[in-house]
Amino acid sequence: MRKFFLILLSWALTSLFFIQSSQASITQETDGNGVTWYVITAGNDFNTLLTSSATSPMNIRASRDLTLPTSPVTIPNGLTLTIDMNNFALYSCYGYDSIFHVGTNQTIRLANMQMTATGNNNELVNNPNVPKPDGTMNGSVRYNYYYGLFYSADQNYSAGSKLTYQNVQMNLGSITTWGGSGGQPFYTRGLPVNFSGNNYFNFPAGRQEFMEGQGFSVLDGTTQITGSGNSSYVPITNGTAGSVGGISVNAGAQLTVNLPNQTGTFFYSNGHNFSLINQGNLQMNLASITNFMSGTTDTPIAYTFGPTSSTNINTNNLFNYATTSPVNTLFDNHAQFTYTSLTNAFWYNNPDSNDSFTIKNADRVRFNTQNAGTPVGQSAVFRNSSTGGNTSMPITISTTSPLGYDITGYALNGNPLIGRTTNSTNAAFGVVGSFYPSLGNLASGLTTGPDGQYPTSTGVQVYQSAPALEFTRNVGMLTFASTPLDTALTFNYQTNMISPGGSLLPRNGTNNAMDFVITDSRAEMPNFSVQASIVSDNLPTGMALHWLDSGNNNTLSATPFNIFTQDSPLELLAPFTYRKSYQADQGVQLQLDSPAVQKGTYNATIQWNLVDGPN
Repeated sequence: MRKFFLILLSWALTSLFFIQSSQASITQETDGNGVTWYVITAGNDFNTLLTSSATSPMNIRASRDLTLPTSPVTIPNGLTLTIDMNNFALYSCYGYDSIFHVGTNQTIRLANMQMTATGNNNELVNNPNVPKPDGTMNGSVRYNYYYGLFYSADQNYSAGSKLTYQNVQMNLGSITTWGGSGGQPFYTRGLPVNFSGNNYFNFPAGRQEFMEGQGFSVLDGTTQITGSGNSSYVPITNGTAGSVGGISVNAGAQLTVNLPNQTGTFFYSNGHNFSLINQGNLQMNLASITNFMSGTTDTPIAYTFGPTSSTNINTNNLFNYATTSPVNTLFDNHAQFTYTSLTNAFWYNNPDSNDSFTIKNADRVRFNTQNAGTPVGQSAVFRNSSTGGNTSMPITISTTSPLGYDITGYALNGNPLIGRTTNSTNAAFGVVGSFYPSLGNLASGLTTGPDGQYPTSTGVQVYQSAPALEFTRNVGMLTFASTPLDTALTFNYQTNMISPGGSLLPRNGTNNAMDFVITDSRAEMPNFSVQASIVSDNLPTGMALHWLDSGNNNTLSATPFNIFTQDSPLELLAPFTYRKSYQADQGVQLQLDSPAVQKGTYNATIQWNLVDGPN
């Protein structure tokens, strides 16, 4: 009996130890913000946590590199899920559908993932440096799987779900062999993807697209997409039902796409809206053999370059009017935009009355081509032998500035051919209005501002043949017409000494009035300030220059001091001239701080600064 008892006790203790060991890979911790995290050490832990009973929000943090399980991890519907990889890698298991299945009404965030390829193969088999799904080593993994990491399980567009990548680095730049159909980081049909923080994707020589899905938004920070070799990186708005997509960059965010050797199409859509919206900074460099929207025949397209945005795009067929649906383009307030077509025209195919192309208060819009000359009646803007660019869709330029836009034509070498300062007799400047892309009606379609000029017929031909055109909004100038004369800044006291100390002496030259005359032709910034600073002086100790205005007494020094601000009323339209005068006992005064200052000749140089004010 005693022997049996001992054996039973031993078995129980062994069982207890085994159970504790199997649970030890998941722990809990609470961070400084009061957020509770499940800390995991194995990819299989995802299946342990993400069950139908999982409560929202669910926060999971990796303590090491992980490999996803051999079967898909199903994320429960309605869950708010954060996966913080804690700067570790997340692999897919070799030979399996090793992914997350996305459902409906989910908010998913993948944060702080760092993955860098160490060889030229997408697949690592029995590698001692990578884990298996259970956390043991000698794993067989893929850096990237065809379906990426998150996949709409039923391809039913994951209604109400959204996915955010935050501070994710996937540097697979050394890979040349893409086993397992790799080279496509996103297969997210219908699932909106957001980028936040700093993200980097380098997928060279991949035979797949960058994204087969709905498109993406850059919320903040900087996202870079780069590659080399014969890659085909295509954000796809897929033609199946329910697909609406595009690319957007928020104000303050930056997106850099650098794919100089890309082959194929940048995006494809079949009847579903595509938009390219930049409110921040967009830098896009694609290969010359790229067809930006090949196969897109009946898709509504919207290009919006928002207020204060900066855009630089090098590619082909950005503006391709093959689609039968509207193509609407807007360059908005203070936008800076440059498009370099890598062939001989800005536009392709025929715009129609459903399309629009509007430059509205943008600061600068420039189009470059590789065109070395155009047939008579055509322009580098538009190449179509059947219409010559005389279509029903005009280019419209409008601005609140009364000075309008200056139009400059450039040669292939970047030198100006015609504009306000070059070939100016024939140029168009200070203009607004509408004209067709052939530029044949450039003169008749425009109106001029206060200093505007219509182009001559000779000028129109120069614009038509120019490989590059630039539209620059003339925002006006803020300048001093005159500043106080030297004779107004004189202190001439014929006495051996002046006392007592603390005296404030007015100017007493031949012309005591200090007069400022300011010319302002700005349309949108009527406010300005004038500042004064001492550049040099030989004033003795106890003597200083002060600024006196309405009882306010301030010492002038090398630091610019705001002597007055002009808040122009809204009804005072530019251009206008503003005058400000100070009599002898106001403005610059001489302050004596010692009981006695010896007679002598003293000099000082004052610099006046004119400063733009806020809107």
